[in-house]
Amino acid sequence: MIKNLNWYYKEGNQSFGPYSSEEISNLFNTDLIKKNTLLKNDESGDWLSAEIYEEFNIAKTQVRPWMRMWARQIDMFVFGFLVGVLLEIISVFAPYFGLWKYIFGMILLILWILIEAVLLSTIGTTLGKFLFGVKVHNENGLKLTFKQAMKRGLLVWWRGLGMGIPVITLITYWDGYNNLKHKLRETTWDRDLGITVTHRRKTIWNEIVIYIVIAAFALYRYVHLFK
Repeated sequence: MIKNLNWYYKEGNQSFGPYSSEEISNLFNTDLIKKNTLLKNDESGDWLSAEIYEEFNIAKTQVRPWMRMWARQIDMFVFGFLVGVLLEIISVFAPYFGLWKYIFGMILLILWILIEAVLLSTIGTTLGKFLFGVKVHNENGLKLTFKQAMKRGLLVWWRGLGMGIPVITLITYWDGYNNLKHKLRETTWDRDLGITVTHRRKTIWNEIVIYIVIAAFALYRYVHLFK
């Protein structure tokens, strides 16, 4: 990253600065500056879109595959738990329906696509993404539309989760991780849809909360598995 440059950013007709490169990066992390925000430095003097400057391409330099995975795991766990409770209640009044709950579980991932699309297009996040600081934006830095969220959900289900088929899922998980961490620095579905995924700025308290959530989730699964 270039050092000792005076950077400015612009909102409407008002400019702010000067800032160092590190300070501009921090503004990216807190979402005060987005990829379409206008930036300039003393050397060029031209206002250019922030995404032009490779050094500030936060979405591709700070990728956290495991945070994204855990966020989705929490979302699926909570959704699956709520659906499971509903199915148990229905089974009490309709015993034969209990046979269908296993088939219903196979299409849980597809149902989640719709629920996630509604959440992302309205409140802009899900429980898992909120807890793990994962933010999903469109190319304008705004929350996804319902159509964008549905397209993304379908591509995640197909390319990222392998339709929920165990062996295929392992392959797609590895491919997605490799693209995100090493090759593209983004997933193929986000690349194709022009979607940016950012992460909440790291602080000791954020990290503590994250590890507490992971530990609680792992403990619950362990107890449930061996009870």
